[in-house]
This record gives sequence, structure tokens and C-alpha cells, in this order.
Amino acid sequence: MNLNEGRKQVYGTQIAGVKDGAPVPWPCEEPERMDELRAEVGIEPFDEYVAKFSMV
Repeated sequence: MNLNEGRKQVYGTQIAGVKDGAPVPWPCEEPERMDELRAEVGIEPFDEYVAKFSMV
């Protein structure tokens, strides 16, 4: 895993914490392209991914 090797993640699958009520991923190589890169490998958008962890 990139994070274990001191590198930034690509797909935003690892959550660092919550800021202002919103989950924040660990640093990503290209945060502006994260959802595009996720789509290329069949992963849902970041917002949909983190919504799974929210409790109503």
C-alpha cells in the first residue's frame, strides 16, 4: 500500500479523519482527479464511498 511506503494514495480509499463533518482521505497524488481515476478502475465516486460509513 502506498501509505505504508510513505507515498500518497491514488484512489482515496483510506480515510484520515473527519473535518467539518466530512470525511477526508489521506493525501492523494492527484486529488482533483480522484473520482476520475476511481471510475477508471470501477470504484464509485469518493462521496458515495464515504456515505457508506455514515450512520443516520
